[in-house]
Amino acid sequence: MTAGLRSWVIGLLVSGVLSSVSIPASGISFSYPDATGSTVVYTGISEESVTDPSLALFGVPAITGDELSFQPSGFSAIASGGAVDQRTGALSMTVDALPLQGVHNLELRESGTYTLLGSAPDFAQAMVGGLLIGQVVEIDHAPVSPGLDLSFDVVLSLSGAGGSFTLGPSPEVEAGWSGFGRIDIDGLLASRGASGTATRVQFAIANNTLAAFSAFGTEARIEKNSVTVAVNVPEPSSLGILTGLVAVFALLVLRPRLR
Repeated sequence: MTAGLRSWVIGLLVSGVLSSVSIPASGISFSYPDATGSTVVYTGISEESVTDPSLALFGVPAITGDELSFQPSGFSAIASGGAVDQRTGALSMTVDALPLQGVHNLELRESGTYTLLGSAPDFAQAMVGGLLIGQVVEIDHAPVSPGLDLSFDVVLSLSGAGGSFTLGPSPEVEAGWSGFGRIDIDGLLASRGASGTATRVQFAIANNTLAAFSAFGTEARIEKNSVTVAVNVPEPSSLGILTGLVAVFALLVLRPRLR
């Protein structure tokens, strides 16, 4: 996590704005090379863990287009026989627009699996949670005016009961889970009275946590298999319109000509 972003997050913590977010006070920071996409470049990519300071939970990313993908290894929580387990990590980076480009929106997508063994009324539970936080620091490649607050925080939307999965009548449950967060950067600027296009955004996936709870005779496990950060993702409606236009164009081009 960059010093500037760490200071900003800690400032929010002190003010109580993000009192539920866990940020490592110390530990090993794992840094990864910059990654250049189609319209942006990701820099300062790093991760830290509250629960496992010596482990890299997210791992080395790969980039395709403007999507930065992580394939976590060992990012899991497993508990049985009344035990509790937790893994928490923080991933941070800066995204810079390439020349003549901008940062219009930001998405986070993650997924994994969970397993619950036992049967009700015995207790077993798996949980996942996370928060996408950040701030726009440059507009049209110039620093944001002092006093203009362009920070944001988005609680991830999670499958299940808000990211909570509890043992039911079945003696064994194994299924997938997913999480999603999106911030409309253009809309953020407009709502705060800022003109222009964002060209540098600092952000972090904070309090990214997996937890497992068990009772005697039960077991719970949950793991994270995929994390994707993406910018400049078309709106679903726009994507549907574009797909429709492509289909119509293909029909016109490929339709046999009448003789």
